Amino acid sequence: MKLLPLPLFSLIAASSVSADRAVSPSRITFDALGRVDYDSLLVNALSTDGFVSVTNIPGFKQTKRKLMSNLHSCLMDLGDDTVTAHYFDDGTTRRSFATSTLPKIGAQPLKTLELEDIEMSESCQSFQRELSSFRSSVETATKLFSHQLSAGMGPFLQTPLMSSNVDGFVYDSITEVVAGGEHLEHFHSYQRENSSGDTGANTIELHTDQGFFIAFTPGLIASSKDPTKQVKLSDGFYVQDRHGEKASVEFSEEDDLVFMIGDGANQYINNNFVDSMDAKPLRATPHALSFPAQIDTSEVRVWYGLMVLPPNDALMHNS
Repeated sequence: MKLLPLPLFSLIAASSVSADRAVSPSRITFDALGRVDYDSLLVNALSTDGFVSVTNIPGFKQTKRKLMSNLHSCLMDLGDDTVTAHYFDDGTTRRSFATSTLPKIGAQPLKTLELEDIEMSESCQSFQRELSSFRSSVETATKLFSHQLSAGMGPFLQTPLMSSNVDGFVYDSITEVVAGGEHLEHFHSYQRENSSGDTGANTIELHTDQGFFIAFTPGLIASSKDPTKQVKLSDGFYVQDRHGEKASVEFSEEDDLVFMIGDGANQYINNNFVDSMDAKPLRATPHALSFPAQIDTSEVRVWYGLMVLPPNDALMHNS
């Protein structure tokens, strides 16, 4: 049976998010991702919390801040007739760029910035100058993450993890599943253009993503008019922990890129364990977003995320 296409997320609840406590992510350095003695740390974090932060990615912090500080201004310069816009019930507007990285082909261009009839503003030029380096760093970290996760979980998983509708081809490991799937990428800017929005409502309800996992940069608050202003960390991101309690996530300046497990892990990882008392299922993490409390109308919340989908030709292991 072929893996059926699914919506990109599944709603868990439609109630307002409030949290009585805050949590910080487990952290692992970029260098440690390449060391096999850290695979148990990674698996423990992803089976317990469902997310982990990667720190100290070489050169990434500066590139990320330059890119994200220009994102909103570039989107606004292009106009809502050119970029994708979504209007939430709480009064928040989300404007977006979308692209992808394809297996065996690589990073696809951000087509909106290549339209012949647009004039590239200074903000768009600044954004595009950092784009290739930014995406390359994310791709490298994602590959290391998948290798480390594959090393930690491989001894407990059946092989192949997935078969293919191409005769004789299989996906034996997590590394191969990640490399064989499309990676959807989104650059989002969230804005409230007046102060009359519903401050008690969620912008995005509690949900789990349907991909295998997402890699995202913690939200940043940027100026809506001046991309030269320093960006700062945003609040408003919540998770539901393994006990069913909601908690706000407190990121720090060291959190470069966060990996969070999606429901895809339940479809083709957690159902493929061999009989072992030591196997640790990955935890798909319900999460939600409310518009940042500390933000005013002159500021926006900017965010990047990459969702790893299963290979298009994949079949369930028992097909």
